[in-house]
Amino acid sequence: MSLKSHQIGKIIKPKGIKGKVLIKLFTDFPKNLKRNTVLYLQEDLFEKNRLLIEKIVCDGGIATIKFYEVNTREKAQELKGSSLFIPSCKSPKLPANSYWIYQIIGLDVYDENDRHLGKIEEIMRTKVNDIYIVRKEGDTCKKKEYLIPAIKDIVKKIDLNSKKMVIKMMAGMEDI
Repeated sequence: MSLKSHQIGKIIKPKGIKGKVLIKLFTDFPKNLKRNTVLYLQEDLFEKNRLLIEKIVCDGGIATIKFYEVNTREKAQELKGSSLFIPSCKSPKLPANSYWIYQIIGLDVYDENDRHLGKIEEIMRTKVNDIYIVRKEGDTCKKKEYLIPAIKDIVKKIDLNSKKMVIKMMAGMEDI
């Protein structure tokens, strides 16, 4: 039986020659990532995919991390593009009506008339509020894209069990 986990970041690229990597963070709690925190390269949390943080410096949504197990640029380069996971039991409890990024990515999005708009493929982090990037394949092999502000006036319902979000379409949202 494997532990539940969620993605907290993705390795963007190596930094320097001593094995440091740049990470795009998918967490609002980077302070929980500190020296000797264990991260995993696989969602299943197998011990062989374990990395231990030696040093971390966060700057907004980006972190520079040095892992004990990675000591060369070449080894860091091998990790480029890898997702990083943490056991869910190590995550702080969220307030009501708050969600982890991994819970939002992949939700099917519908308007209030039950029209399917697509799936949430990305979340753009801004200083004011997150923006959900919703895409749907079109008949012309072109993807239709919506940028949905993550605010109460727009997001009316999130049902994690049915993997569904209902939004209120506002003027201009369909013009993208």
